[in-house]
Amino acid sequence: MTDPQHAIWLERIARYIEGTLPAEELKPLEEALRTDSALRRVYLEYVNLDSAIAAGAALPEHEFVGFDEQPVERPRAQNLPTVRRRWASFAVGGMAVAAAVLIVVFLAPPQQVRADQTLRDAEQALLLPVERGYVVEVRRATDDPDDTLSTRRMRVWTHGDRFRVEVDQDNDRWSWGRDLDGSVWVVATPQRGLKINPDEIGPALQRLCDRYGLQPKSVLNDMLTGADLNQRPGDPNRKTVIVRGQFRTGFHRQWLESTELELDAATKVIQKFTVNRAGPGGEQESLTFALTDTRPIDESLYRLEGNLTPPFEVLDRDSRPGRRRTILGTRLGGGNHRWLVTGKKP
Repeated sequence: MTDPQHAIWLERIARYIEGTLPAEELKPLEEALRTDSALRRVYLEYVNLDSAIAAGAALPEHEFVGFDEQPVERPRAQNLPTVRRRWASFAVGGMAVAAAVLIVVFLAPPQQVRADQTLRDAEQALLLPVERGYVVEVRRATDDPDDTLSTRRMRVWTHGDRFRVEVDQDNDRWSWGRDLDGSVWVVATPQRGLKINPDEIGPALQRLCDRYGLQPKSVLNDMLTGADLNQRPGDPNRKTVIVRGQFRTGFHRQWLESTELELDAATKVIQKFTVNRAGPGGEQESLTFALTDTRPIDESLYRLEGNLTPPFEVLDRDSRPGRRRTILGTRLGGGNHRWLVTGKKP
């Protein structure tokens, strides 16, 4: 990599993580990150530095000997330097940045620091243009009449903030999912599907989305922002690490209690994650997502139309009133009177 090109990549990486990189520059950078190991190392070093200034550096174990293990309050987000300012400090005054990192390390509990950095590395692993398939296991103390999906064979596919669920029901395979705008779609037959706008989603359907739409990206964000973290070694044969998060009192998703992730120690790809949460009646339930497949993303499968065979029919709020409720009851079972709400939410 030539010096001028190196400087260009550094600037693009800074704007990429800051979220200000134009779309026309984003694709070449992501392609370069996938193919250039040296550039990936620069990128990860920058991410590590950015995270270290915000939450403490992930130093080797022996560096922490003698430090107090008790949690302390971290610096407030508004008092931290911006991404671009941190990058400038790194480029111009490395010694000053190193001093700032050491100050934060003295204040941060080592387990929290190491786990925090592991989760941030896991976020970067999710940038690859692939979709991941998980088999789901649901455990709960009592049955939920609105969730008959948990008794069927399912695979949840995720990519970014989207998900779709493939269901195998008596040799009848069908799928449902959620669009980027928050609307839910369900395949009724190969040539018929239905869409539910965000303002039509009833409480039972919302709970299904909350359960099976637990994308790794949102799980990582919740753990980083609302949980006390600790990290320990995982399976030595599979070379994994485990990060557990206990959600703090007052976290905005109050139904979340704890989360445990098992990650590949080298790549930080999430192999399995378990979410412990409160059900609709306050009863305990546990959902475990185990990674089974990773493959190139097919964007069309995350839209209803991509799962239908032409010529097809899409039922929405303006077509054939009542038919969507019947289809939802057939596909999802349970209390179909709670799948949809009438009218628009305020």
